[in-house]
Amino acid sequence: MISRTYRDFINDTGKDVAVQAGPNGPENNHDLNYAYSPDGGYTWKNTWGQDVANVPATANLSAGSSKLGRTGAVPSGTPIAPTSPGIVVFGIPKFGGILNQEAQTVDSAGRVHVLNRENGTGVEQW
Repeated sequence: MISRTYRDFINDTGKDVAVQAGPNGPENNHDLNYAYSPDGGYTWKNTWGQDVANVPATANLSAGSSKLGRTGAVPSGTPIAPTSPGIVVFGIPKFGGILNQEAQTVDSAGRVHVLNRENGTGVEQW
């Protein structure tokens, strides 16, 4: 299970750019996304159970593994991207002030719960 906010990465090697400031700071983060893997991280599915990513078998598996060469609905090597269908569960605009989710858990029924804060109106809301 992955729950994350998408960060637009802007390459800047300037000395004034830190992790939490500048072009790679929270002002460029947006959206709360979700994907899960039923097979240990080789195939990733969206909220509708559709394949959205497929890790190449050679990246994670040794020769002789029963999953070597596994194929799915998406080509091997396809990453999860901001345009992957069905991954955005809560749209958050850029400049919303999000950096990371505060906490996440899965309850006994398999439902994902995420505590996240955002600053969409100038006031952080929980």
